[in-house]
Amino acid sequence: MESELDPRISKALLLMRSNLSAEHGVKSLAGHAGFSPSRFHEVFVEQVGESPIQHLKTLRVRQAMELLNHTGLPQIEIAERCGFHSLAYFSRCFRAATAFPPGRFRKGAD
Repeated sequence: MESELDPRISKALLLMRSNLSAEHGVKSLAGHAGFSPSRFHEVFVEQVGESPIQHLKTLRVRQAMELLNHTGLPQIEIAERCGFHSLAYFSRCFRAATAFPPGRFRKGAD
């Protein structure tokens, strides 16, 4: 439950969610939350269950799924809005998370 998280971790999660397209890294997230990078990573994994970067990818893929389901935006624009600055990288991450490439996911959603 998120209310049980360390408030500093909640602060980092809010930053991630509020701007998925930003270039978030462990060092910048840790600084924002008031942790050293190594301690931030350790506490984040303990409380969230995955690394900060993996969690960010999860959030980005979920947002991409929403945009694929509910908009007609081109895949490259969806990738950019969700923080994937390469269509190839977006496709790899999306397929790894969903077992489908973005185009096939969109067709299945119709």
